[in-house]
Amino acid sequence: MRRPVCWYPKNNLVRQLSNTRRLAQKLSVKLEQRLRMNKTKLEDFNASFQDQVTQKVLKKMSTAEVSAFPGPVHFYGLTEAYKDSISTPVMVCTNSLLKVKGGLSLNKMLVIQLFHHLVKFRKRKFACSLNIQKFYNSVQLCEADQFPSCVLWRFGDEKTEFQTYVTAVGNFGDQPAGRVSTIAL
Repeated sequence: MRRPVCWYPKNNLVRQLSNTRRLAQKLSVKLEQRLRMNKTKLEDFNASFQDQVTQKVLKKMSTAEVSAFPGPVHFYGLTEAYKDSISTPVMVCTNSLLKVKGGLSLNKMLVIQLFHHLVKFRKRKFACSLNIQKFYNSVQLCEADQFPSCVLWRFGDEKTEFQTYVTAVGNFGDQPAGRVSTIAL
């Protein structure tokens, strides 16, 4: 099944996004150090990250592809969230609230108009029920919205360079992801 494609509503501040690769790399090193304190945590995080790559939530990009993108390229840090779950004991989370120059974050640049869409949704004749938790990562972002959402990871292997991944779908942590998922319905 093909994923619906949507774009994030943005204000004009998105043009001010800067390439924060060095900051994201420092945050990734700190995350690795934190996860290495317990080998199982690093293995679980890596498995969860690889699952997101396999599910096409995250898409690996080459340096040339990132450099060739004409729009803003912005990196933010990863963090972990632990769950009481056998299948996914740790979730990979992106920090869209990471503030850069001028106190701006990606989430501050994304516009939320949820009330308008909830009212619009309620006036329809038919409704549907779905597992929004599974649907959240089912809406493909247009290419222009993938590059302002880059992350770095190297699976805890200090001997290798960090690889760049773009967030290819509406993701947990991005403020308008829920709204975009609702529109895609």
